[in-house]
Order: sequence, then C-alpha cells, then structure tokens
Amino acid sequence: MIALLFLTVLVGTLAQAAWGASAVQTTLFSRIFFPVGGWWLPGLPFLLALTGVNLVVGAMLHLERSVRHLGLWGLHASLAVFCFGCLGFSIVQDELVLGLVPGATADRAFVREAPGTTMPLPFSLTVVSFRVETYPGSVEPSDYISQVKIGLARKEHVAEVRMNQPLRQDGWTIYQSSFQTVDGVRAPVFKLTHNPWAPFPSVVSLLLVASMALHFVLRRKAVPHE
Repeated sequence: MIALLFLTVLVGTLAQAAWGASAVQTTLFSRIFFPVGGWWLPGLPFLLALTGVNLVVGAMLHLERSVRHLGLWGLHASLAVFCFGCLGFSIVQDELVLGLVPGATADRAFVREAPGTTMPLPFSLTVVSFRVETYPGSVEPSDYISQVKIGLARKEHVAEVRMNQPLRQDGWTIYQSSFQTVDGVRAPVFKLTHNPWAPFPSVVSLLLVASMALHFVLRRKAVPHE
C-alpha cells in the first residue's frame, strides 16, 4: 500500500505540471473515485482509506497489548486517523466554480455538483487582470495568470492566482482552472474548495511525534541497564 500511495502521489505531481494543479487536486487528490476515459479510477482518499484499514488490522493482529507498546499503538492510530480523515474531507468538501470577467466582483460561487445553486463566500473576489501565456513558438497555453482582489470585512488585498499556484484564503483554496471568452474578452474560471480542517495535518503530525517520543522512552526503560 505504501508503494501504491507513493506512486499515486508521484503521478499526481507530474500531472500537475502537465494539466495544472486544479485538474489534479480536484480529481485524483480529492475524490474517492474519478472518471478517466470512461473508467472510474480510485483517488488518493480511497487509497488512504485502504491504508487506514491495513494499519488497524495490522495493529490488532501483530501489536502486543502492553504498556511498552503504547507508542507503537499511538503511531498506528495517528496514521489511521489521518487516512480516514482524508476520506471524510473528500466526502464533505465543498467544491465551487466561478467565472469572472476582468473588473467584475462576486461574493458567491456556483456549487459544482448542483448546477444553478450558489453558495456565499466569506470574502469578495474581484478580477483585476487576466492573461494567458503560451509556450514559445506555439499558441498552446502554458499558464493562466489572474490578479485578484480579495475583499474582507475591514480590509482588502491583491494576490495572484496561477495554473500551478493556487491562492489560499480563510480555509478556501482558489485554483486557476481555465478561461472562457465573454463578448470577446478572456475571463478566468476559478475552482474553489473549502477545507474547514486546515490544521488537521499539523495536529496529526504532533500526535505522530508524541507517539514516536513515547515509544523511544518506553523502549529505553524496557532495555535492562548493565
């Protein structure tokens, strides 16, 4: 399972360079299953869930139930929580779509899975400018670049969103997905995903470190001193 996870992350990382962060992050890295050429392939959350099951079953079958193995139990539990947590996030995560012509402002976006339905954003988004860069000697786009203004309750700031450089704001990630032409004007299309549990990886990392430290201490105590 570890090798399969590594291969999936490697393929996804290479795919981001070819197709953009939005296409990969909102499919392979975020969905339990996603369609490719008429086939439904397992996404990273599904593979992580299988890893979580493997960790739980492995701990129950092979780990000794004793105080000196508390650290190892903690390691397995922390990794399992991370795996199942990623699966849960993929189920409840909001994914929105928003297209804006330069100069336009919006504080709501369309729900991708419910056409015609909109959801309010905790900020307003204004497109200041938008441009498409192409590969040298070609008309094929190599990058989409938007200058946007983020409006909050008492302040606003300007930021940049690129095809492989999403913008993170208040638990939301804004991806530069594509563009469309409206009345002869190029207008960027954004994908927005919401992750209310942004600190989750940090919390799990702290639990992992604490479990490793506990295992080290208990192992030292279990080793007889000469």
